[in-house]
Amino acid sequence: MINDTLSVRTAPLAGQNFPYCAAVADRLDERRAAPSSSVRQAPASHAPYCYTTRKALKLMQRNVEKPMALAQLAASVGVSPRQIQRLFKQHLDTTPQSYYLQVRISKARRLLRNTRAKVLDVALACGFVSPNHFSRNYKALYGYPPSHERRVDG
Repeated sequence: MINDTLSVRTAPLAGQNFPYCAAVADRLDERRAAPSSSVRQAPASHAPYCYTTRKALKLMQRNVEKPMALAQLAASVGVSPRQIQRLFKQHLDTTPQSYYLQVRISKARRLLRNTRAKVLDVALACGFVSPNHFSRNYKALYGYPPSHERRVDG
């Protein structure tokens, strides 16, 4: 029963233009496809957690310019900060902070590729207060600085 719920609830995420949603859906599909002996069955009381995680992901996507604090994000989805950390670890194998950073940097990359906005403006539009902080995190994720995006595509 829980496995059917996961497929229904994750399907809308995979169709969006968001690289991590497809990975989340794939990971959940892998868990469903595994032999039943290796699948960890959650108690019935945990059924809404997939929905809670999905709701948190949507909030992160909607609040890129002004990122939400972990406590605020958790309160918005109706769980404690520690519980949202557990959910992200369980469903995404990462922390909410790391995931949120990836969301913001992914949006920045799309903006750099699809607009003529300055790197500083893109950094500010994605919730970074310092261009150095943005550049350092961008380079850590993609292996080159954001200014290189323009040289590659332009």
